[in-house]
Amino acid sequence: MKVFAKGLNFMGQLGQGNFKSLEQFALVPDLQNVGVKQLEANMTQSFALLQDGQLLHWGWQLDTMTENRTLSFYKRNPTLCQLWQKYSPLGTMLSMRGGIVQPVLLNKPIMDAPIKSFAVGGSFIIIQMNDGVCYGMGENYKGQLGNGELKYQFQFKQLQLPTKDKVIQVACGYQHSLLLTEGGVVYGSGKKNHYQFTETRRNDQEQIYVEFTQHRQLMDIGNQKIQRISSGAHHTLLQVSDNRIYACGQNMYGQCGMNNEIDRIKEPTEVFLDLQPDESIQQIVSGQAHNLVLTSNNRLIFFGCLLHNQMGVKSKFDFEFSGQTEINLPLDADEKIVKIYAKFDRSAVLTSKGDCIIWGGEDLRYMDVPYYETYTRLIPELGLENIKIKDIALGFSHIMVLTD
Repeated sequence: MKVFAKGLNFMGQLGQGNFKSLEQFALVPDLQNVGVKQLEANMTQSFALLQDGQLLHWGWQLDTMTENRTLSFYKRNPTLCQLWQKYSPLGTMLSMRGGIVQPVLLNKPIMDAPIKSFAVGGSFIIIQMNDGVCYGMGENYKGQLGNGELKYQFQFKQLQLPTKDKVIQVACGYQHSLLLTEGGVVYGSGKKNHYQFTETRRNDQEQIYVEFTQHRQLMDIGNQKIQRISSGAHHTLLQVSDNRIYACGQNMYGQCGMNNEIDRIKEPTEVFLDLQPDESIQQIVSGQAHNLVLTSNNRLIFFGCLLHNQMGVKSKFDFEFSGQTEINLPLDADEKIVKIYAKFDRSAVLTSKGDCIIWGGEDLRYMDVPYYETYTRLIPELGLENIKIKDIALGFSHIMVLTD
């Protein structure tokens, strides 16, 4: 197993042992043949889950205020920032080169318990163990960890749920998180100012606006069993057992599948997908303000924001969002979509031939941020033969690829 990375590197998020940005993919030396299972990339952070259940981290710490401020500086004047980063003795103090440049172990306090999977939100992380127990770490000022507190969590702390049901999936938005249990219900916490999640209540109870909650709140959809969940920055998708999807939260760019004249969807509302009678939903994923749905007929359905080429096709018209639209990827006749990804303004799919097709993203090539105007295969870009791509991580400023 090998990991390759490219993009902006002012926080060390490429894992190269330095702060030099890369326009082309380069091998991450410390991750070669260590058994990487899952990759994740955030704003300026990178993570790798190993097959033995250990979690590695490199790049900047979980701190949205600093990374957003520094990225804003970079956008305005990347050349000045690069010079400051390279030569100024104050570069580290002002977070121009303050990250971890090589992978280090993140889950030291709970090393004896192997991690099954993990999800990353806006500078917080939730890990799911093999037994369904979850731990959280990082920013928690809006209760996004759901541990009853409103302060930064410096080490992983177990998250308590008002149920004995096992957690089977975790989804993280910018400042909210969702835990799906085997009983088919969701527990949400954190920011709910856009109705990212709603608390279950009686029919005669009115919905009360609350900006955030630090306690896990039960969220269900009548008698429907929830099977899959996905979180964008400020919205949520829920797939239920009868092959339907519901959405709630911010809808400024139609990311809840509704007309954007309604800027917030206050209750989980069904998204119309026009499926065939024998067609079922296989996967759902959400970027910052767009979504992808994969069906059993190998159809890829898109809805949401179009501002940064999230659909991979330039429109003749100046549309900001799209309703439910099928994406026609350049697949071979015998090639199927195996897994779908969406993060920030990018999208990607893994195919049955071991390749990855990627598209979208804000065009920040002037500051070495990867950008794909249209559907692009990554194996030719990697320049390697006889390999298969196993996973991909779509950060805001960088991309990582896991190969066999």
